[in-house]
Amino acid sequence: MAPRQDTQLEEKRFYYSSGNGRIFSRLESETSSSRDGDNQNNDEDDHSSCHDYDQHPNDTLQHSKLASSSSSSSSYFPKIPATMSLPILVFIDMFAVSLVVPLLFQYYKNAGVTSANQRELLSSVFSSSQIVGGMVLGALADAQFLQRKTILLVSFGGSAMAYAMIAFGGFHALIISRILVGLVKQTMTVTTSMLTKCTTENNRAQSMGLLQSSATASWIVGPSAGAILFKYVDPRAPALLACALFILNMVLAMAWLQEDLEDETSTTQPTTTKSK
Repeated sequence: MAPRQDTQLEEKRFYYSSGNGRIFSRLESETSSSRDGDNQNNDEDDHSSCHDYDQHPNDTLQHSKLASSSSSSSSYFPKIPATMSLPILVFIDMFAVSLVVPLLFQYYKNAGVTSANQRELLSSVFSSSQIVGGMVLGALADAQFLQRKTILLVSFGGSAMAYAMIAFGGFHALIISRILVGLVKQTMTVTTSMLTKCTTENNRAQSMGLLQSSATASWIVGPSAGAILFKYVDPRAPALLACALFILNMVLAMAWLQEDLEDETSTTQPTTTKSK
């Protein structure tokens, strides 16, 4: 930029050489002062930027670390549509249930439950708890105190704890286990509600059919796999495998499902306008 400014000054000197010395001198002084002011401003900017970095180097490093961590976490846990993730979560959940439920009578015998009254008590406690848990969790979800994803995570986590009690507990642990799993086990209810929210009228029937098919397919293979594990591996193996599957479902739900399905609904549902 300096050669160009010098050339302009030479042209202006030639232009104002015929009797306009005052104008030329004033123009030259203004040009030099503006050049000095620009240099001073540049020096101040450089000094302030260096001073800011010296004062907050940790903030700069922290922002860079947060950006790298967020990008890495998004690459490790990619989001997939709920119409695909929910049937997978239901299949894993129902497969874990089908490993243990057909063997509950054997677990009752191992825990010392011999009379019919005790067995019926356990069944009644589970059914009553499921009714109460469904109403309470549904009311909390409708009042927006809990998100549906949170209820689903509670369902998986509570089921893992309850099935661990089945594997290692006695009669009292079985009662607590049936109460706990009855209160929190709302997988089909929550997934059906979430799927209804993120589908349209055109693809809702197909998505619901896929959800029900995944639950049915899990009950085709689950009881046989549980019986094989109970007989040939260890009597506690089906319950422990079910606990591991519930924990896996928690991780997958946290990775796949969004906090709120409003964004996904807006992308899947077309905008329609009513004609008057």
